[in-house]
Amino acid sequence: MKPVKFILVNETGSEKAVRAIRGSGVSDLRHHIIVNSRGLSHGALIDKLVSLRRQYPNAKILGVGEIDGEGIRAQEGMNLVRRELSLFPTS
Repeated sequence: MKPVKFILVNETGSEKAVRAIRGSGVSDLRHHIIVNSRGLSHGALIDKLVSLRRQYPNAKILGVGEIDGEGIRAQEGMNLVRRELSLFPTS
C-alpha cells in the first residue's frame, strides 16, 4: 500500500487540480489521493472522506484551492468540512 500523506478534495470542480498539485512547492503532496467533489452531495462527500480517513488516519485533509504555490492557505469552506469530520471516529 502506498503511503498517503494527504487526502485532497477537489472542491473547485476544476480539472486542473493535478497541475496545481504538481506545480506546488509543497514536496509531500506527491503522496496523495484526490477526491473529486463534483456531483457528490455534501453528505456523500463526508461519507467518502470518513471512509478514507479510516484507511489513512494520519493523512491531512486539504482542499485543492488551499494549495498556494509554496504553502497551504486554509479556507473557511474546507475548515467547515474538517470540523464536521472531527465528529466522526477514525476507527
